[in-house]
Amino acid sequence: MLKRSLLFLNVNIRVIHFENCLRKILTTSGLQKYSNSSQNEQTTTDNSNNDEQVIPNLKSKDMTYWTQHETDILKNAVLKHGNKWTYITKEYFQSNKKPETLCQKWKTIRLSESRPSYYNKWSTEENKLLIKGVEKYGVGNWTEISKLIRTKDSYQIQKKWKQVSKKKSGKWTKEEDRLLFKLIEEYGGKWNIISDFIDRPYNSCLMRYQTLSFKPWTPEENNKLRDAILKYDHDWDKIMKNFPDRTLNEIKKYYWNNPKANPHANTGRWKEGEIKKFWEAFEIYGKKWINVSKDVGTRTPKQCHMFFRTREYNKMNT
Repeated sequence: MLKRSLLFLNVNIRVIHFENCLRKILTTSGLQKYSNSSQNEQTTTDNSNNDEQVIPNLKSKDMTYWTQHETDILKNAVLKHGNKWTYITKEYFQSNKKPETLCQKWKTIRLSESRPSYYNKWSTEENKLLIKGVEKYGVGNWTEISKLIRTKDSYQIQKKWKQVSKKKSGKWTKEEDRLLFKLIEEYGGKWNIISDFIDRPYNSCLMRYQTLSFKPWTPEENNKLRDAILKYDHDWDKIMKNFPDRTLNEIKKYYWNNPKANPHANTGRWKEGEIKKFWEAFEIYGKKWINVSKDVGTRTPKQCHMFFRTREYNKMNT
């Protein structure tokens, strides 16, 4: 009985000792956390005057809308206090905007003032150049189009085109087709005006007209294109002047898909040298047939594509 009592007492002592040790650990940990947080607060206070070095590297998650009044307040505050973002947010914005948000906004303001044409609204002249560029190079060739519009980059041009094209979509009706031809008779190739009348995207009107008025290439046009390629190589601006009734996309599409229009393309059975060049190019470019065609030199992209498909078909059936 005595042994059991002593054993029970010993266990209780160990439990009490363990609880005391645990309390000490937790207390010490809490003090350390408190000490660290105090040090961090002190560091933050000490660095409040060095916001210029710290905050610009932060990325703001505060995506609140800026009013013109708030923008003016920020400008005046920066003129008075410089880049003391922590101070400015407390004194001028009642801490409703994060210091890093002020920093990012100030960067945007400075950039917009240094490149005003980049951030300005699109002018009538820029809109005309956009339409002209799409007409010349086609939808998607934004880098080429940006060369015509020096004040905007390719991303802005693509974004603007999406806005312009947000109109009615879907199947064309017979009434719309008749109206399209009537407007073309009246306004010619002024697709921006035609687009507004029909309430269809610019590119939709152009593509619909090309579909309805598609003209097969004549042997004379084929020979003319062949001669133009020999004379100007791939200088499409000069080549286009020989085809006033054709768009650049029409000319390129016909050229790449018709060996007879390509003075450098062979027809008939592939030679061993061509096959070797094909597979070497295929290893590099894969199914980018225009690039493969350029490396082969004597076959069009369509010929390269058909050659590959034929080889794949033969493999499957052997």
